[in-house]
Amino acid sequence: MAPRLDRSHAYFVSKVDELPKREEIEQEARKRIASFELLRKAPTIEDDYHGPVLFSADAATAVFEDQFAPNILGTRPEPGSSARVRGDYSSYFKSRVLPEFFT
Repeated sequence: MAPRLDRSHAYFVSKVDELPKREEIEQEARKRIASFELLRKAPTIEDDYHGPVLFSADAATAVFEDQFAPNILGTRPEPGSSARVRGDYSSYFKSRVLPEFFT
């Protein structure tokens, strides 16, 4: 199995003196820079993936807010439009589009 290419790193501390030493940060930076070569050699996936995706809590919130919320609100269309609502789910007007556990 190929190594996981971690593209970010963070330090969580409550005091400045808890931050790692300069040498440790430089070593971590060199490791990240070296991963570019691994990334360049990584296999390319040609097929589209249509399956489940796991998001971190912050990312899941952003995805839901950006992709779903505007489309399930039933936003009114611009004046002069014959549509009742607008958005990606406008054809589902007054129909359930979310699972039963969403209220």
